[in-house]
Amino acid sequence: MVEIEYGNIESLEKSGLIKGTPVVIFTHGFLVNISNGGCDPIKDGIFNLKISQMEIVFILTNTLFVALLRENYKNVMCVDWGKLAAPNMDILPLSTFLPILFYPEVAFAGNIVGRRLGDFLIFLKRQKFVNSFQDFHLIGHSIGAHSSGIAGMRILDQEHVKIGRITGLDPAGI
Repeated sequence: MVEIEYGNIESLEKSGLIKGTPVVIFTHGFLVNISNGGCDPIKDGIFNLKISQMEIVFILTNTLFVALLRENYKNVMCVDWGKLAAPNMDILPLSTFLPILFYPEVAFAGNIVGRRLGDFLIFLKRQKFVNSFQDFHLIGHSIGAHSSGIAGMRILDQEHVKIGRITGLDPAGI
């Protein structure tokens, strides 16, 4: 897995992204981060399923990414906003009801993530890694679905064009 820093052209050029090729970006949801399975299909590039509290979502997500990677989608990325999506999870077990107390905070953070994702897409376009905003397909799960929609609105507001496609998987009721 390669990290691309927003605004860092060197990290973008070293990322392995193929210029001029459509980009699929997945944004995980509530209580998920890169270390607990939110981006495993991208990190491992294989069907590496871990049974967890959200096994149906992980099955759907893994199946989706395997399908995308088998098709012509060469540029597949994941937004890891796990520190915001799963605050204090190192001290609170998922088996308790306590994580739900952080939901309003995480929902608010999802808005910020969406705006920042929109800025990142503009950065990719300005660096000519895509030919147009139609080359983006944003896929989000839970609050990540809302973040993807907010990113699309950011593009519409700032660039006056629409994203190619936005897919929401089980959008959260925020």
